[in-house]
Amino acid sequence: LGVAATPHKFKGKVGSTNQNLKVARDGEVYERETMYPAFIAAAKKEGISQAVQSFEFAVKAESTHARLYALAIKTSNQKSDASKAVPTFYVCPTCGETFMGKGPQNCTVCFTPKMRFIEVN
Repeated sequence: LGVAATPHKFKGKVGSTNQNLKVARDGEVYERETMYPAFIAAAKKEGISQAVQSFEFAVKAESTHARLYALAIKTSNQKSDASKAVPTFYVCPTCGETFMGKGPQNCTVCFTPKMRFIEVN
């Protein structure tokens, strides 16, 4: 497609778990509030409706991701209890929406059936 991938060396610092979660959450918020809205505007201007839909799906999924990172930040500040079970997550392969626990029968963003979700635990 005329695009060459260039390797990138990580030049940042690895912080504590809590610091890293906050950076990840902030990245999701940036994508939701800045990056994808700009992509949506460009796709609308170019009349590419499939791209608009894809980016709108991503905005919704990024909102969930930010919420899950916020939950992880909150729980990382609490004392660990090894007896607590780690929840199972389900990820929609179409739009990236993520569900904690059993999840709905169909994705709430793009309506992909649950049977296609990717289980992560």
